[in-house]
Amino acid sequence: MFVKIISIVALATLASAACVDNASSCVNSSTWRQCSNNVFYNHPCPTGTRCVNQNGAAACVTDQSFCTNGNQRCTGGANSNTWEECSNNVWVPHQCTAGTVCKASAGNKVICSSSAPPSTCTDGASNCVNSSTWRLCSNNVFYNQPCAPGTTCKNVGGKAVCS
Repeated sequence: MFVKIISIVALATLASAACVDNASSCVNSSTWRQCSNNVFYNHPCPTGTRCVNQNGAAACVTDQSFCTNGNQRCTGGANSNTWEECSNNVWVPHQCTAGTVCKASAGNKVICSSSAPPSTCTDGASNCVNSSTWRLCSNNVFYNQPCAPGTTCKNVGGKAVCS
C-alpha cells in the first residue's frame, strides 16, 4: 500500500512538471524559465533588466532608469523619430533627421531610416555567441546576454542553454 501511494505521488509530480517545448515564463523579477524536452530550465536576466511576461512568454526588459554606456533605444512608440543613447549611465535624448523614424538594430543600437530594417531573427530564437555569452531575439533584434557565473553556453535543440 505504501509503495502504491508513493508511485501515485511520483506520477502526479511528473505529470505536473511536463511543459511545451520553447514555452517560457518568469520565475521572479530576475529569472525566467524555458521548456526544453519537457523540462523547465532557469535563466538569469542580464544585470539591469527585469523579467516580465509579455504575449505569453518571458522577456528580460531594461528598467527605464538603467543603461549601459553606448546602448541606444528608440523612444516615443511606433514610427517615432526620437531615440536615446546611454552616456555616463544617463539616457540622453536624440532625434532622427526629418522624414526618418527610429528603428531598433542589432547590438543594442538604433538606425534612423525611412523604412524598417529587414528582420534579423525570429522572436524567441536564441543561440550561443561564445562559451559565456548567448543571444536572444526580441522584436527582430538579437540581444547578447551573459551566462550565469560558473556556467557554459551550449546550443541544445536549436536554443542556447547556460548550464
